[in-house]
Amino acid sequence: MRKIAICITFIVLVFPQVMLASDGLLSDIQAQNQRYVDAYRSDNADAIVALHTQDATVMAPKFPPAIGHEEIRAALVEELALGDGVLELQTLDVSRLDENSAYEIGQYRLRIDLADGGVIEEEGHTLLIWKLGEDEVWRIHVDMWNTSHP
Repeated sequence: MRKIAICITFIVLVFPQVMLASDGLLSDIQAQNQRYVDAYRSDNADAIVALHTQDATVMAPKFPPAIGHEEIRAALVEELALGDGVLELQTLDVSRLDENSAYEIGQYRLRIDLADGGVIEEEGHTLLIWKLGEDEVWRIHVDMWNTSHP
């Protein structure tokens, strides 16, 4: 009986991770993150917005939530106008919540060289909820992060 319990525990804990590796979720999310980084580097707010669901929510530290494409675009345009930015994203964990949604835990680093010669450097942690669209493309539904700097 103990062997059966151990086998069941192994299947419950390990099988989802095996499925994650084999179903392409991690690589799909990482590809979308790379699109985000590339669009950020090229100041392309519209390309970043397209990576979000229509009713997505972005919750940045010290700012009210941006809800929907219009508000997300406005926040991005304002941020991208600050100067030349370099964003790095690293996925630490991705897991399915159900067939059409997943969460991602990650880290980020951001450097913006301001037009006035100043520099903004920031790093922290991210939590995203992704939704799989009818077109089989993963899009950000909820994006929130916290900075490691005060």
